[in-house]
Order: sequence, then C-alpha cells, then structure tokens
Amino acid sequence: MSAADTASQVLAWAAGEEVSGSVLGVPEGPGVPGVPGGTLAGLAELAAPPPGIRGQIGRLAAIAAARLRLTAPPLGDPRPPGPAVAIMAAAVGSRGSIGAGGSGGSGGVPAWRVLDVLADEDAEPAYELAARHAVAGRVLRSGQLDDTTTGLMRDLSPLTGLLDHPTGSGEDAAEDLLVSRLLPDPEGYRLAVRTFAAPASSAAQAAWRAGLLARFRHGPRLPFVLDVYETGMTTFGAAHRRRLELARGLLGYTADLDAIRPLVQWWQPLSEIERRRPQEIKRRRLISNDYVTGVRAYRRFAALETAATMAAPRQGEQQ
Repeated sequence: MSAADTASQVLAWAAGEEVSGSVLGVPEGPGVPGVPGGTLAGLAELAAPPPGIRGQIGRLAAIAAARLRLTAPPLGDPRPPGPAVAIMAAAVGSRGSIGAGGSGGSGGVPAWRVLDVLADEDAEPAYELAARHAVAGRVLRSGQLDDTTTGLMRDLSPLTGLLDHPTGSGEDAAEDLLVSRLLPDPEGYRLAVRTFAAPASSAAQAAWRAGLLARFRHGPRLPFVLDVYETGMTTFGAAHRRRLELARGLLGYTADLDAIRPLVQWWQPLSEIERRRPQEIKRRRLISNDYVTGVRAYRRFAALETAATMAAPRQGEQQ
C-alpha cells in the first residue's frame, strides 16, 4: 500500500463512504467507523496528487461545504483545494512513520511531524478550508488518535478550530478566519452565528466560545454577539434552558465549580453587556426575558468562583 492508497481510503472515510474493513487500522468506535490505516510509502507523489485523488478531494470539499450550508462556491471563493489535503489524509491514516515501506517502520519519521509541517501551510481557499475540516472533524469525532495528532488536526484546520475549539497556539488563526472570511460573507456569518449560539459540547468548547464572544462584545462586533444570543434563545432555547436547570441544581449542593462552569459560561458575555449596555439588549426583541435566568446563574457561579479563589491563599497560610 502506498501513501496515495492511504490518502484515498481516509478521504473516502472523511466523506462518509464505505471503506474496506481490511485496511481499518483500529477498532470501530461508537457510531464512527475506525480510522483507515495504511503507510506513507511514496509520500512525495502526493505533492502533485494523481487525478483520482484530486477528484476525491474535490468531492470531499463540496460535501463538506454543503454540510456547512455553504453554497458553491463557498464564501464566494471558487479556488480549488490544494495537495495538502491529500498529505494530511495520508499522515492521518499512517499513524506510524515514514520508513521501512510501512506504518511503524523503525527509524522512520513520525507521521505527526508531517502534520506539524503542514500546519504552516496556507489554507486560504474556501474549498481547502472545507476539505481540511472534513478530515479533521471526522478524526476528532472518532476519538481514536492520540492528543498530539488531534491537536495538530485543530492547528492544520483553522475552520475546525473555530467551529469546535482551537489549541492555544491556534486561537489567533481561528479568530482571524472568523473576522476575515466568515463574518463578511452572508452564509459564513450565519454559520458562525449558528455555531456560537448552540450549546457547547465540551468544557474546552464552552470556554472558547464564551471568550470570543466576550472579546467581541466591544465595538463594531457587538451586533454579531447579540445575533448569537437571539439565535441561541430562539433556535436552541430549550437546550439552553435544560442546561440552566442543571446548573442551578448543581449550584445548590456542590462546590465542583469545574462541573458548573461549562453550563453557565455562555451567559458571561451577555451578563457583561447587560451590566454596561443594557439598552442594546432591550433593542433585541428576540432576546426574551429568559436571559435574566442565565445571567443570574452565571453571576452566582462567578461569585462562588471569586470566593473560592480568595479562600485558597488563606487555606494555604493556615497549613
């Protein structure tokens, strides 16, 4: 098996196509087929992918853009994706090293170093962004690769970093992508609003979204933040209310602030807006009075967190 074969299998897997069980490198996870396995033999050939691989990349990019509700050409950018997507797919599938003609060969170059090099490559074409997101997103959903590789997936795919959460080193790239590419485009804007309006699925995602909305509440990006809260309360209102009910219950009997934080963090920027610019909220008729419950829950959490922080030095002195 060559790097081109590996890339082809991973590209098909990322697109949701059936992949031969003979090349599955790891057992299937819950609901997500295993990451296809292969080698990086002949990797240099993917610098100019053969027509079949180019066709797969093009189909994957179109599928990914459609899944994100971006019509062709996405973000108004018709430029095709480049060869980095094929190399990325091959590196994911190898999960080993370049050498000895196969994965895991002794003395080879670890596959994650290939991804590390690719992370510095330009991913500007919108189809490239979509294709990288398709591969990275499927890898993250599988939960089958190590933390080093999944971190590099986020760095290599700034769209994945933006829509899920970036690594610390990838935050600037994710925020720049939002400001320079998504917000100026009507469909990109709606994608960003929907994403940040939805309840977070992890603590890291909750922290990323709350932090970005808090930064954006200042100046000309405040309308975007308020659009997020309007959409959150109309489209995802029931889900947010369920999370608040859980948070309020936890606030009543547990001191585990780490468990409560992801449930209330989304309301932090709105709490700050309500305190400093309440008239902006009043102008938004779709921000219902339910927001008061969310703001109160966040402020109660924040007070407990402040008290715990202040108590920690005193406890250290007593010991």
